[in-house]
Amino acid sequence: MANNQNLISLKDRTQRKRKEIATKGAKAANKKMKQAKTFKTLAQQLLTMKPTNSIKINDKKVYPLIEKIKELFPELKENDMTNRTALLFTLMREALKGDKQAIDMMMNTAGEKEPDKLETTLKINKKDVKKYADALRNKL
Repeated sequence: MANNQNLISLKDRTQRKRKEIATKGAKAANKKMKQAKTFKTLAQQLLTMKPTNSIKINDKKVYPLIEKIKELFPELKENDMTNRTALLFTLMREALKGDKQAIDMMMNTAGEKEPDKLETTLKINKKDVKKYADALRNKL
């Protein structure tokens, strides 16, 4: 835990020291952003790569992934067969089994998920609100 007696406010520091602290913070933030960009770029590259021919499920059963995708989607071109396609196929398989999270992810990916919050604009007179609230209280 920090000892509050040892903490010095920025406003109590010299201009030079404040600038030094700000510079260190900016460098750390830039490093973090660069790392995030690197991971994002790597993930995008991995998604565009060709998938492996088969995968193991639960470290036991070998599942012929590419063959299964080709069997179910014969119109899919060889160039379109990527890890992204394999992930969508796997996600769809889980969604069809009833996995709620997979269903939500699939609908969201397809752009068909309903917004969590619907924004509505209601114009209600304050007197009406009071009247409805009083009526509700009387019924309770």
